[in-house]
Amino acid sequence: MNRKVKKLTSKQATPVNSKSKRSPKTDSIPPDLRKLITTFQHLPQQALEAYTPLVEDVIQNASRDKRQIEHLLDGILGFCFDEKMLALFKRLCRHYYYIDPKATADYVYMYRDMWNEKAKEAIK
Repeated sequence: MNRKVKKLTSKQATPVNSKSKRSPKTDSIPPDLRKLITTFQHLPQQALEAYTPLVEDVIQNASRDKRQIEHLLDGILGFCFDEKMLALFKRLCRHYYYIDPKATADYVYMYRDMWNEKAKEAIK
């Protein structure tokens, strides 16, 4: 039997329902949980908006306030899964290195402990 099979393009293979943009997977998520997920998806951007001016202030004013810098590093560290937050963390670490190299190294190790996979990718 020698039949020709017509290949479908991605548009033909996956029809889209124009009424709903949700996939069947998300339809089963309760609305309250969906709202919570949406809120958490915006947290890295909100954190970036909150921390960026604080870090900029520390760097521009050449602040040597260890307590303030460590407080910022502690807060930023929790969001280092996000590339932009990681870049902010690195900037502040570079600033802090000249103030307290040992403490800065401790923050780098904390980052690696928390975000090991991300750290491996950054090294490559």
